[in-house]
Amino acid sequence: MASASLCADAPVLMATQRANKHILLRLDRGRRVRLVREVYLRSDVPCCSELCRRGCQAPADGCASLPAALTHYVLPDCAAARAYWELFELPEVEGVLLTLTSLHHIQGAGGRRLYNRVKSQLRDPRQSTALFDNEFQAECWRDRRPGESEDQHAAGLNWSAARWYAQHLDYAIPIVLVTDGTVEPCQPEDKGGVDVLSVADYVARFHGDKPQVTQIFESLRASLAAAEAASSAEGSAGESTRGDYPEHLSAESLKAGVKSGQFLQGCLHVSRKSGQDTAVVSLSGGAQMLELKASRRDPDRRAARPEPGGARRHRVRPAAAQGLLGPASRRRAADGGLGRRPHGRVVGIAQRNWRDYVCSVEPAADGSSKDSGASKRILAVPWDRRVPKIRIATSQAAALASQRFVVRIDAWPADSQYPNGHFVRPLGAVGHLETETQALLIEHGLAVREFSAKQLAELPAVTEDQPWQVDPQEVAKRRDLRQSHLVFSIDPVGCVDVDDTLSVRRLDNGNIELGVHIADVTHFVKANSLCDIEARQRCTSIYLADRRYDMLPLLLSGNLCSLWSQVDRYAVSVIWELTPDTEVVSVWYGRTVIRSAYKLFYEMAQRIHDGEAMETAVPDIPELAPLLKRDRDLLRRRFAQLREAVSLLVGVANTIKARRMACGGLELEGVEVQAKFADPERTQLEDLVIAECMIFANHWVARKIVAYYPSQSCLRRHPPPRQEFFDSLIRCAQARGFTIKADSNRQLAESLDSCVDPADPEVNRILRTLATQAMSNALYFSTGALPRDQFAHYGLALDLYTHFTSPIRRYADILVHRCLLAALGDSEAEDALLPNQELEAQCCLMNERHRAAQHAQMASMQLFQCLFFRARPPTDPLRLVEAVVCQVRDSSIGVFVPRYGIKGSVRLARSDGSVLDAGPPARDLRSVQAAPPPAEAAPDGCGPRWIPAGSGASVSRDPSGGSLRVSTGPEQKQQVYSLFDHLVVRVSVAESHSHGPALQLDLVARLVSKDAGAADAGGGGKADLVRQVREREEQQEEERRWDLKRRQGEEEGGQQHLLQSTGTLYHFLLDTARRDAKRRRGSGQD
Repeated sequence: MASASLCADAPVLMATQRANKHILLRLDRGRRVRLVREVYLRSDVPCCSELCRRGCQAPADGCASLPAALTHYVLPDCAAARAYWELFELPEVEGVLLTLTSLHHIQGAGGRRLYNRVKSQLRDPRQSTALFDNEFQAECWRDRRPGESEDQHAAGLNWSAARWYAQHLDYAIPIVLVTDGTVEPCQPEDKGGVDVLSVADYVARFHGDKPQVTQIFESLRASLAAAEAASSAEGSAGESTRGDYPEHLSAESLKAGVKSGQFLQGCLHVSRKSGQDTAVVSLSGGAQMLELKASRRDPDRRAARPEPGGARRHRVRPAAAQGLLGPASRRRAADGGLGRRPHGRVVGIAQRNWRDYVCSVEPAADGSSKDSGASKRILAVPWDRRVPKIRIATSQAAALASQRFVVRIDAWPADSQYPNGHFVRPLGAVGHLETETQALLIEHGLAVREFSAKQLAELPAVTEDQPWQVDPQEVAKRRDLRQSHLVFSIDPVGCVDVDDTLSVRRLDNGNIELGVHIADVTHFVKANSLCDIEARQRCTSIYLADRRYDMLPLLLSGNLCSLWSQVDRYAVSVIWELTPDTEVVSVWYGRTVIRSAYKLFYEMAQRIHDGEAMETAVPDIPELAPLLKRDRDLLRRRFAQLREAVSLLVGVANTIKARRMACGGLELEGVEVQAKFADPERTQLEDLVIAECMIFANHWVARKIVAYYPSQSCLRRHPPPRQEFFDSLIRCAQARGFTIKADSNRQLAESLDSCVDPADPEVNRILRTLATQAMSNALYFSTGALPRDQFAHYGLALDLYTHFTSPIRRYADILVHRCLLAALGDSEAEDALLPNQELEAQCCLMNERHRAAQHAQMASMQLFQCLFFRARPPTDPLRLVEAVVCQVRDSSIGVFVPRYGIKGSVRLARSDGSVLDAGPPARDLRSVQAAPPPAEAAPDGCGPRWIPAGSGASVSRDPSGGSLRVSTGPEQKQQVYSLFDHLVVRVSVAESHSHGPALQLDLVARLVSKDAGAADAGGGGKADLVRQVREREEQQEEERRWDLKRRQGEEEGGQQHLLQSTGTLYHFLLDTARRDAKRRRGSGQD
């Protein structure tokens, strides 16, 4: 290659001299290859600095440049860049100048993972990191001298680059050459305007006041020292330290085995429930599965060296003749314990999936703290139970004893049971809400940071004195709907990011005009801007139980791109002319200017549609309320116009929905959730009017962009599920006397609609939940990556579908907006379109982020549920709830708690062989709640009790899979647990210092019949649960602050500080009293 620059579009420069460079590359399994590259030297290589005054050519697109407003530029040499690159990735370390020499060294000695991280940072304009092609700059290059090692030659090249850089910029900014000290780059008296510092001195001089930088440096230094000590010990011991674990095969053997069919390649998925024993490998193409099993007592279970984390690519040998991982596994295979799936063993790892892990240190058995002082090695226990303990070197063992912190894995030696890693940063005290929230975000790969000043600088300047206004020149390019159309929005209570509005009216010819108007985000977020790059990485807004993390800065998501009422906003609109039967006559797409007349909530829209009187409805409509005292005639006309529009909208949406449902559309939980940040119990309008209009718009936009860009459009598909996935659903329905047909989405929809039990509405809900679990996930994809027959959306019964209606919170919608505008002739939008391969890679990232955000949202809700029940006393009636059996397993049953939306497992048999006797069934939930607590109950055998092993008790599953039978004694009294049975369970919290709290459900009683209304008795729904937890956490945080101030006062002493502490207590009590009074007023108790 003539150039190794990362800028693929860099212009060709005139070569002035040619030289040869010898490069030593390390391949798989440690094999090294020496390459000779021709180096073409020139004098006009760009310096990539904004301080340049010599007219250097700017770097090409995709290559970063160093900003001028910095205190210094730092140039790490080869060894420092390879060993401490994680330090230079921190946002606190700016102005990093990496030479091509150091990049080649990382490529050859640092491994593929590190090399890819470096390339990613160099391409990211958000990072102040630039690549300098020093080996093509004539004044920086020198040939290798006789007797000079490669490391010395590389050090000399880096030194020459640093000195040239300082001279080239006329010493306008200090240049710091950072080295790890292994090779001296220059003589002490020959500095040439360059500061040469060790990594430790650099951190102390420039970043000593930044805890994150110093912590990372100390952690990396301790990890490197520990690795060097371990390597020395292994070298002195020779082969005696090698374990019994077989090595993986070489890369060449793996490639040859896959090509010949001897090996199979796929992604490893480790079970969350039995992560130490079971894993599944999904083969490439997803058509087959291989099962890997290992016993905890199997001495060969580590032979496969399972990697910590989520899915990763493995090469697997089919084990039809060779068994599994070890003798114990082979014995289970002979006994038929592996089921019908084929099985195999891991022979090599094609790609690892190491990430950041949230960890903690297990407290000592005697409660003592770990000793501190010199660096020592400890075992960090990951939050994820599937990941083994990680050995780290740290001098902060005592401080970490009660903390959660982030750890990264460095290596996993073949002879070690545990991988080696290093400490990254602390998160906070174990058990605090903020700590646990950040932990679950990191565990789902969703760590977010604040928007930078550079990103915010791209946005319009908006203040209270100078609010944003539409530009007359921009308005002239758009269709102005402010005077001609009644535009309004319908959203959940508390929604602030209003990205969609609607309009509907009758035309003079008797037809209906329906409009969907979406915020024009692409007007503010230009392609490849810093905000666009940030949104491209985030892909979606994250909605947790008590907060959200926006994809876009708040100025956009909560102001300029939010379609509030009574303000002018830019929009992208789709307007249909429909017949009275909602057949499409014509459709118009384009950019518009709108002024929303009303910002309605779901409840208010429903009240207007239901015919509520104007006198009672108008006070709750802020846009109309002032007219009550000013102009009642105008009020009556506007309210009548609004009522007509809402009623017409409901009629049109219901007709559109009925036509789609007749084609096989499904109403399932999670097929396409149109959720917004609001009350967790109210995310959709009851009749789904708004959702149906959004689906209609998404479908028609998909038709438009595919027609113009058949291989460059971003669509969303929902593959049809495999028929065997419906077996559980069919068996459950048969247990209740219903029949499920799943040959097509239309038959499945009709079957689910017919499965209704008037006496128990939970039956249909559970069946729809099981149908959802059988479905595959909906996915974004590039139309150029799949054939046309795979574009359809199974759940919505549409041949084409995309996401267009929420560009504030989904990056896919931004891509679709640009594609639509390009189809309408916008040249700027057309230039921003991604090519097929790049679009497909972005779609894969969006699918991953979207799935992770959904899992994080569920984990956040589960965290709040744990915090809610943790604060309840054991005898609290709220712990006793009614549950419905939704799944039958071998020794347990899966239940659903409608009141709190909890799904969990109830054990009926323990690992020691004991069996649960639930006693006689109870009449209803209220009778169980009124009974005395278990500690006070008479030992008459009426309550649940565990029957020890050897007493004749047993648990057996019905062959049909629809029930579980418990025989409770020698008399073989049987208790049958069938699908849809109603039980009473006690909700408790299983505490874990290392893995966080988890809900635990214990059976209290069986119910004779459903307790009507029990699900809503006493309140306590999810929204109320989140509110109570937030208030309690805020109060505890205030108490902790006051306690800290009190302790500080005791340490400092003095009457003056005592008075300050007393004042703090007074204000704390006063604030608490005011908050309690406000809460009582809000709940109507005052």
